[in-house]
Amino acid sequence: MLGEGGMGTVYKARQPHLDRVVAIKTIRDRPTEDLLERFRREAKLGARLDHPAIARVLEFVESGPDAPYLVLEYVEGRPLSELAKEAPLDEDRIAELLEPVCRAISTAHEAGVLHRDLKPANVMLRAGDDSPVVLDFGVARDLGDEGGPTLTGAQIGTLPYMSPEQADDSKRADARSDVYSLGAILFELATGRRPFAATSQEALVRKIFFDDPPRPTDIAPECPLDLEVMALRCLEKDPDHRYQTAEELADELRRFLDGEPILARPVALPVKLWRRAMRRKAMTGLAAAVILTLAVASWAGSGSAGARAAA
Repeated sequence: MLGEGGMGTVYKARQPHLDRVVAIKTIRDRPTEDLLERFRREAKLGARLDHPAIARVLEFVESGPDAPYLVLEYVEGRPLSELAKEAPLDEDRIAELLEPVCRAISTAHEAGVLHRDLKPANVMLRAGDDSPVVLDFGVARDLGDEGGPTLTGAQIGTLPYMSPEQADDSKRADARSDVYSLGAILFELATGRRPFAATSQEALVRKIFFDDPPRPTDIAPECPLDLEVMALRCLEKDPDHRYQTAEELADELRRFLDGEPILARPVALPVKLWRRAMRRKAMTGLAAAVILTLAVASWAGSGSAGARAAA
């Protein structure tokens, strides 16, 4: 067994007829029809993707309603979350790790696939060269399909890496929500901390909606200003103020590695204060509704409206 999640269990296995090691993702016992449909969608969306930094879908087998399984490329190595524990990392190392991840996510977006759960635990570093590989498209969405099994208002993803719009309603998430998550990963690698932390999910939602993340240089003074600007640009509350594509962020990281000036600039303090005031005025009712949903779900013992636990 390699791991276990909300949908099922992943095993290391061997395909005898091809003499290769693979990963087998199985669905949990007695799956609901919604869970089965998610599993089928993961297989179909994953099959669209062809990039060296994305784990390949090799096969999907549905021999019966209780025994479907997904055959995936097995990536031997360690998750980026282990390396993140050693953060803050060397500045060039951060950019070298994240640039190919951003290119991979850009490829996914061009194929119409939104990941929706980007985090260090879902990036594997290959044994040998530590090249990154994006894993787990289990909650991915087809950008061209407004339907699907996700209920409006449901939270899908991992809260500490979620954009405000995704925390509000996962169907509102678009490519810029994945950019937000990439910025959260960048922030964590540069500082050793997540952008927001709290003792409860309700408090965390308030911070995601209302608070500006701290400046990385206030946490890790050695963090280069360019990396700080990139991270904070990704973590803007308004999607229109972020990098609009993962490719834009990848290009900025490449400029940083090449010693060239990045295109983004720090947000001036008066602009930041004005945006904060407008944000609070516009989102107070929205945040109250989401926090109430989380509180009711927690009280009922049903988790957090579908959100994965903040690990």
